[in-house]
Amino acid sequence: MLIRSASSADTPRIRELAIRLMDQSLPRWRNPAPLQEKLHEALAAYDGDMPQDHLLLVCEDERGWIAGFAHAGMDADFFSGEAQAHLYYLVTDPSCEGKGVGRMLMDAVEEFARAKYPVAEILKPAPRSQRPGIRAATCRESQSHKSDLRT
Repeated sequence: MLIRSASSADTPRIRELAIRLMDQSLPRWRNPAPLQEKLHEALAAYDGDMPQDHLLLVCEDERGWIAGFAHAGMDADFFSGEAQAHLYYLVTDPSCEGKGVGRMLMDAVEEFARAKYPVAEILKPAPRSQRPGIRAATCRESQSHKSDLRT
């Protein structure tokens, strides 16, 4: 499997994979309309140039079949204003679940975040045994404190 930057030729397959995001189950109290609107905006942006601080990656096999994609960017933290990496979407084909495609895409996103801003904070999903939850991992060279997010 190869991770590479997406091209405009990849857009149809990315759209096909993104349908999975529309089918995700949400809590009853969550209105799906704003999430779907954001996804449609992102998909429209994939047809054009991505902002400099965004990344759209695909994972393809040796035949060129796209097994998954990830879209990430750098945003300012709402409270501190510090740069942070934000993973907008990471989707794999159902046939590739549990085969490392998502991990390879996530590793590439982390590399992007560290290259763009070395002190960026990256949020990762908790191990399956601890879900639901999020644990924080930081890219700081030296940490005076570690954050521990609990749900």
